[in-house]
Amino acid sequence: MRGPGAIASAANIGAGGGGAPYVAQAVHFDGSAQLVSSAPLAGISTPSRGILSVWWKTAETGSDFRFLATNAGYNFELDWPFDPNLVAQDMILNLNDADFTNQFSFFPNTSFLYPLSGWMNLLIAWDTNFPAGQKLFECAVNGALIDHSVLTVNDAHDAFDVDYSGIFTAFGNAADGYIPKGDVVDFYFAPGQYLDLTDPAKIAKFVEADGKPVFLGSDGSIPTGTAPAIFFSGDASSFATNKGTGGAFTPTGSLTNASTSPSD
Repeated sequence: MRGPGAIASAANIGAGGGGAPYVAQAVHFDGSAQLVSSAPLAGISTPSRGILSVWWKTAETGSDFRFLATNAGYNFELDWPFDPNLVAQDMILNLNDADFTNQFSFFPNTSFLYPLSGWMNLLIAWDTNFPAGQKLFECAVNGALIDHSVLTVNDAHDAFDVDYSGIFTAFGNAADGYIPKGDVVDFYFAPGQYLDLTDPAKIAKFVEADGKPVFLGSDGSIPTGTAPAIFFSGDASSFATNKGTGGAFTPTGSLTNASTSPSD
């Protein structure tokens, strides 16, 4: 078994790139640690678009988690609510413009929920620059595209730009108490970028055919050729350092190395 502290060979670029297999390093969030951006994200050229990928593992029940959100008004918000009736985790993505005139959101309905065991990759891409009912969005779990028939979609507004300009908190919000407890690998957030996830080759930029993580590059730039605004990767000593272009994040609490990795 490859431990989460192992170092990947630089030769491996994933998705058939050859070389030694990428060994992702996993960190553990204990329910108190979170990361807060030092300044608003800036310079997003196409604010209707976005891509987000995260590897996540939890056995926690009865809790609602928040993976990423803007602090003022939650113009952008990715939540992970717990469904006590089904003993499973759900997901909801909320996108809003600056004054909340326009909104787009989607979440799985009761015919599809994410299990509370093992490692899971969540990969989402969207573009809100389309009329009501026609906005682009796709969601893949563990490399498999999720059919729109199992998603509840709120798409009643005209084309709009998502407001990404606020201070972001990653992995929770202390005021709301939605701080995740679990293990995380390679958190990637690229506002302003887009990939068509209906193309399996695009999903393969994040998830190998065997279901394991792909090396995204030291700055996360490999999937699209451009570094994302936010990219957290590495072990507990370096994970909180944003390798993306969106500036520094300030950690609260402390992280530890996880005991398993999706590369195992």
